[in-house]
Amino acid sequence: MATMREKYGLAPRLRSYSPALVLFRCAGAAGKAYAVEAHMAAFAISPEEPGLASLLDISMQAGDAGKMNVEKLKLSGAKRVL
Repeated sequence: MATMREKYGLAPRLRSYSPALVLFRCAGAAGKAYAVEAHMAAFAISPEEPGLASLLDISMQAGDAGKMNVEKLKLSGAKRVL
């Protein structure tokens, strides 16, 4: 995503992040998934429900209770908007 921005001047979109979140969830790479979430936040992009569910799942796999609670709050907020 950084290459697209630097090389072509394209801003990242929400759909650009979903495959990365799913891949990191399946690989159990919590740190990388959190880095993707931080990158999204830097561009004011909020994950939708499937992305939040992936982040919640990886937080549970990693045993990160603090991050898990944050993701649960985000997920409950996303459901209220729908």
